[in-house]
Amino acid sequence: GLLGSFMMYSNNERISTYQATFDADKDAFVLSEKKRVEDFQYMYPTSLAISSVCFVITILVFAFSKSPTFHAIGIVLSALGFALIVIDYFSKERAQIYYEHIQNQLQ
Repeated sequence: GLLGSFMMYSNNERISTYQATFDADKDAFVLSEKKRVEDFQYMYPTSLAISSVCFVITILVFAFSKSPTFHAIGIVLSALGFALIVIDYFSKERAQIYYEHIQNQLQ
């Protein structure tokens, strides 16, 4: 809850900054946003790889260990992997929609 509240506050500040930058030079703003979106695209395959590793470790822990501690760690790793997949799915979808809007502005 606290993190979400902070993000809502910081997003409102960023929206004002973005609006002023857009108003000052629309073309430069659109080009900078295009580059910004392209620059964070590498994160999606990286987080998918991290999620995959979390799931593989969980499977190995459950297959080769009888320790409740390691089982708990495996469960946490699988929850982390699942959370990364869910968050990235929605983030990637929004980024793709935004990128399409940017491409439309550049035409």
